[in-house]
Amino acid sequence: QNANIRDQVDKTDQYMMSLADLKGLRAKIICAVSAKTFNEDAISLIRNMDTMALIPTEIMNSAKLNQILEAILALGNFLNSGTGRGGAHGFKLEALAMLSSVKDSKGDTLLDYIVRYHLENKPGVLPMTDMPTLQRSADLSLEGIAESVQHLIDNVTNATAQVGSIGNDPVLANFKKEMEVFAGDAAKVKDEVVTLKNVMTENLQLLMGHLGERNKAARGRQEDTMRMLREFNAEIEAVLKKESDKKAVKAKKGAK
Repeated sequence: QNANIRDQVDKTDQYMMSLADLKGLRAKIICAVSAKTFNEDAISLIRNMDTMALIPTEIMNSAKLNQILEAILALGNFLNSGTGRGGAHGFKLEALAMLSSVKDSKGDTLLDYIVRYHLENKPGVLPMTDMPTLQRSADLSLEGIAESVQHLIDNVTNATAQVGSIGNDPVLANFKKEMEVFAGDAAKVKDEVVTLKNVMTENLQLLMGHLGERNKAARGRQEDTMRMLREFNAEIEAVLKKESDKKAVKAKKGAK
């Protein structure tokens, strides 16, 4: 609105007026910013997806978790023998949280019993050290990863579009050259990200099938599953520490 008084305003306003004259300025700025931040964003995203692709494999291959789950199923069937709930072939993961709430007359929980049994009869099963990546799932969001993947794809699409829109404008020749290099490299990274996302998605769905979940593709349920296993593992660690402390106190008294 004030283009006619450009020579009467200060340098800052003159600069902003000149920017306003540039064709497709906003898209070019977004493209340039994307080029500056793309590698860092892509590396972070790839690391997160690598983690989420690895966790299901660790869980499914965990011999220690399998032994603990088998013991829980056997204990449940023993406690429910003679009832309609006995002879079960499996149980829902939600039942893991109940192991710490069911107590005997001495205040010991079912989880205390299970941990103590394995320490005394099956040394080496606990702690469950064969799922080292599981805890890292607490800091990641499947929805956030999906959004980051889409954002990265949009950045590559925008860069490619900008390169095509510049044409042979000599003023933007250097910018076009830089964006062409960026667009080419980014397209390769995008393909890698999409492939890794597919691997992550497949592994998560395999995990859900492994655990008998019906809605294998539900991100919320996938995250719930990892959360329940994290919390169960944390509860086992707490019981292990309690048992270790008891043993230390007993040894100290014996030494006296």
